[in-house]
Amino acid sequence: MGACRMIKRLANIIFLCILVVLVAVLIRVDENKFEEKVKSQFSTSDLLADYDYLWETLEAEYLFFPVLEEQNIDIESIKKTTHEQIENMEPDLEQYYRVLDKMFLQMKYFAHLSLIDGHTFQIYQQFYNNQDSQDTGWRQMLQYQQTQHTYNNLLNTEFRIGKNVKLPEITTRYDENRKAVIFKIQSFDANLMERDMNFIQEYLDSLGKPEVEHIVFDITGNVGGSDYYWMNHIVAPFGENVTRTTTLYLKDSELSQKYFGSYDLHPISEYTPSEKLPKFVEQLGITHYIASEDTIYGTEQLSDDVLNAKRWVLIDDRVYSSADSFANFCKSSGWATLVGIGTKGDGIGTTPILVSLPNTGLLVRFSAMAGANEKGQLNVLYGTYPDYYSDFKKKENPLNTVYRLIDTEK
Repeated sequence: MGACRMIKRLANIIFLCILVVLVAVLIRVDENKFEEKVKSQFSTSDLLADYDYLWETLEAEYLFFPVLEEQNIDIESIKKTTHEQIENMEPDLEQYYRVLDKMFLQMKYFAHLSLIDGHTFQIYQQFYNNQDSQDTGWRQMLQYQQTQHTYNNLLNTEFRIGKNVKLPEITTRYDENRKAVIFKIQSFDANLMERDMNFIQEYLDSLGKPEVEHIVFDITGNVGGSDYYWMNHIVAPFGENVTRTTTLYLKDSELSQKYFGSYDLHPISEYTPSEKLPKFVEQLGITHYIASEDTIYGTEQLSDDVLNAKRWVLIDDRVYSSADSFANFCKSSGWATLVGIGTKGDGIGTTPILVSLPNTGLLVRFSAMAGANEKGQLNVLYGTYPDYYSDFKKKENPLNTVYRLIDTEK
């Protein structure tokens, strides 16, 4: 009986050992399958397949080809020439990235049409693919395994496109004669959010809280970043709750549903606002609109001097994206007086949507919504207009213009 028990126990041990080995093998096989899902090298056919997929998507989803064609940009020629370049080059990811980037440059990167670089990828990750992020189209594209592999292992290690981005400091000045504080803000990059927190109060404290009759935010040359920057760091510190309503226009499709399916979409046939539909709605093939409302909540009170000071925002034709969004907010709400020349635009809408290319995992972005400026024109084309124009015939820059206006008020 004892010998039988020993044999039985030994058989059980052998069985457990075999089971452990089998589980280890299965895990290893599964790891190999995972590894096979991503690539580090790509064939010419891989790159061409991604290129064809990209153009199929753009032709179905990108709203603004009619606008580019009006500007005599030969889309078909660009498409054909770039295809030939990819066919004839060595199948290299870095070169492929640069060829696509050149193609988008020929289309003026219009309405954010561009590749995502390593720096921008990390920002999208931070806002749309963290543990608290909702399941949106942005998150789905960012979680694609090949995309994660390409941006975390290839772009940031092999040729580091966009990895080391130098972010500018805010420059400050106090004009004692005009009792004016001037902030020059060159970027609204999301990575500056923590660094620039409370910059208004901190600068005023460093001056000993001087008398302030004018406060100037110079955003000339600012190509944007995040709306949260200007909402939280510029507008909110003044303690006001400000609501703005914007009408956004889009084309309903399978892709747009991934991003905007949870929004309160209305077909154009139901358009009820008192204003006429903008002319670009038909031109761009718009099918739906959204009445978007957002409120910026004041967070703290500055001194009475600053709260009562007249606010100015300086703009020019380089102001773009979220910087244009700030300009448009000032224009529509009267929060500040705009001075300079018209902006570059594309600040009315949402974060550009993403398209992940299936083989390389590269991400392409573009604006999927259109908005109208204060004149009912396409914002991405005409931008936001100032309240007071600089006299460029006299070589007057926006800061000199605001000085002239302040001096005239005295």
